[in-house]
Amino acid sequence: MQTISVAIIFDSKERPDTTGLYFKKAFEQLNFSVTHYNSDSYLSDSIPDIYDLHICIDDGLDRNRPLHKYKKGINIFYAIDTHLTFDSKVSKAEQFDYTFCAQEDGARRMRNLGFNSFWLPLGFDEDIHRKYENEKRFDLSFVGNLNACGSKERSKLVKRYQGNYRTYFGKAPFNQISKIYSESKIVLNLPVRNDINMRFFEALGSGSFLLTKRVNNGEKYIAQEGKHYVSFTNWWDLDKKIQYYLKNEEKREEIAKEGYRIALAKFTYIKRITRMFDILHLDDFHPERLALLPYCIGRGIEVGCGHRKTLTNCIGIDLIAKGQMGKYGCVRNRSSAADIQASGDNLYMFKDGELDYIISRHNLEHYIDVVKTLVEWKRILKKGGTLGIVLPDENKINTISLDPTHRHVFTPESFKRMLELIGEFEIIELRTVIPNWSFMCVAEKK
Repeated sequence: MQTISVAIIFDSKERPDTTGLYFKKAFEQLNFSVTHYNSDSYLSDSIPDIYDLHICIDDGLDRNRPLHKYKKGINIFYAIDTHLTFDSKVSKAEQFDYTFCAQEDGARRMRNLGFNSFWLPLGFDEDIHRKYENEKRFDLSFVGNLNACGSKERSKLVKRYQGNYRTYFGKAPFNQISKIYSESKIVLNLPVRNDINMRFFEALGSGSFLLTKRVNNGEKYIAQEGKHYVSFTNWWDLDKKIQYYLKNEEKREEIAKEGYRIALAKFTYIKRITRMFDILHLDDFHPERLALLPYCIGRGIEVGCGHRKTLTNCIGIDLIAKGQMGKYGCVRNRSSAADIQASGDNLYMFKDGELDYIISRHNLEHYIDVVKTLVEWKRILKKGGTLGIVLPDENKINTISLDPTHRHVFTPESFKRMLELIGEFEIIELRTVIPNWSFMCVAEKK
């Protein structure tokens, strides 16, 4: 299997919970070949120019170096604290091809200065910031520095609510935060200088009810207020909402459940990486493409190819004609790469046993009659030919709610049973591709 090499650069000496560690882990989970370098390696030019991707994760140290871009790979800077030290982030961004900013207003300011800058919010690690089924010991919690950047609002939390409620206010080890959140009826969030911070995503990823100050920095594009989280505008508003949601457990837990669902679907660092590749149109780096690529041998088709084909010389099949724009999901506003406009359940243009392989990514769940579709794919596949399919995993995510055109749900177990029902297929690989998102099934026609 083709492997993409990544040099990830951040300082891990001072803080064990730096965001770079979460990105490193996510790249490794996606089966990239990852090498970590501390910031001093970047400063001294000791990183070899051999990597497909160089990505520097903002570690808050703001140590710059002379302009140097590696020639072989793509150079990306992920700027987190543009709301605190914007000028130093600008100086660092000059050293890279692309800059992603955790804050929407930071990305906009960067673009106004002429940078190739994009908004990519922070996320959460689904293993560290996970949901615990623990008793709710706290009415309110706020985990973090109560005096960050001289924040008077955070220090006021203690005076205003401690003593009146069961509370946890203050710092905690990074690997204990999600336990505190899981044991809290309400997780409070008071951002610093209007940032959409890690707490926003970590609270949702812990399955907790999030009550956060409204900052109008893009949060409306991240999740739906009132459905996934609740916001407040001032202390009076916060008082009222604390009282209301402590009394209304059913409503509170309903919002917490929806917040948890969208967090798993969209806010993990794995999803942030795949979103980064989508924004830059780096389809060659996509892990689902890399997983199917070894099976594209001979003459074959990709059903539901959308805007990109797994292999350039495979025959792309799609309902949307070549050059026309997609309307939903990842193909929205992207030009179709299809060679043939057709529905994948009626491939009359191919003879029985004509093709060496058939692949599809996130396509089969769109058909009303899945059995008919798979029988059609079996018909046109040679004996010994390969069927390779990537599907969203219903074990991990509510897949119907993600896309209005989804008609069916699958798990690895249910799809295995379906292929057994169809007959004449031997499964040779069945595994997760993107954790908490998708799985792949590869089968040979007997």
